[in-house]
Formats: sequence, structure tokens, C-alpha cells
Amino acid sequence: MWNSTAATLRPTEINPIENQVPEWVELIPSGAVIGRDGRRWMNSDPLGIIQAFIARCLDLPVDIEHSTELKAPKGEAAPAVGWVRELKEIAGAIWGRIEWNEAGRQIVATKQYRYLSPVIRYGRTNGDILDLTSVGLTNMPNLHLPGLNQSVWQ
Repeated sequence: MWNSTAATLRPTEINPIENQVPEWVELIPSGAVIGRDGRRWMNSDPLGIIQAFIARCLDLPVDIEHSTELKAPKGEAAPAVGWVRELKEIAGAIWGRIEWNEAGRQIVATKQYRYLSPVIRYGRTNGDILDLTSVGLTNMPNLHLPGLNQSVWQ
């Protein structure tokens, strides 16, 4: 049983290059994660996060303004604009490969939404990030982070 809770974690700015949407995006930075609102988490086990994703055997929805977490439980529509199909660890950070649908590509390419904000499960006592549950497109990010662009791998 999880002794955890869920939280909207970390926005990543999406800067499409020539109307091309990114396939791989950083979802959780390495180490300590501090939100604009003062909440703190720790990405101390990135491989554990990836293993939890694999064990679920489901792609994670990418939605608008966290509708999977906020609207779907009320029986309201929460359509996906993309799906996180794969996770990988790069230098302690968690990156996700998003398969965008046409609506998602259009929304991102036209900059209607500029940030990704993953929802996490974390330990209540220590703040350790345990799992991802969904990713929302948002324009109100929680963290001060650089945008994604062609030099993201440098």
C-alpha cells in the first residue's frame, strides 16, 4: 500500500522549433525539486520511478490543465493530447517520450500551451518521488526552469 500523495510537480517549457513538437522532454529534474509555491520533493531513485511506470503497463496521458486528475474523477471529459510512451534517466533526471496526437501537436506548435507539468506520487514522510501519474499542458508553471530548445542536450 502506498503511503503517498499526489502532486503537480514540474513544468517544462515547450519551445517548438519550426512548428515541430519535441518528442523527448524532461519531466522530473535530478535531486531536490522545489516549487514556486515552496513545496519540496526529492528525485532520489530515478530508476524506481521508471520501474513503477513499466510495472503499470499503461502509457501516461498528456492532457490539458490536469484534466485526468481533476475532471475525470467527476465523470467529466479528460481527453489526452498525447501519451508518455517511454521513460529514461539522463544524469539523474527523468525524461519522457511523448507520442502527440494531432490536437496536441497543434496546441504545442501554435504555443497555446507552453509548459508541461507532470503529476507525481511521493512519500508523505520524506517527499521522495515514487511515480508519475499523468502530465498536463499548462500556462501556469510551478517551477522556474529553462525552456526546451535545440540546445537541450548540451
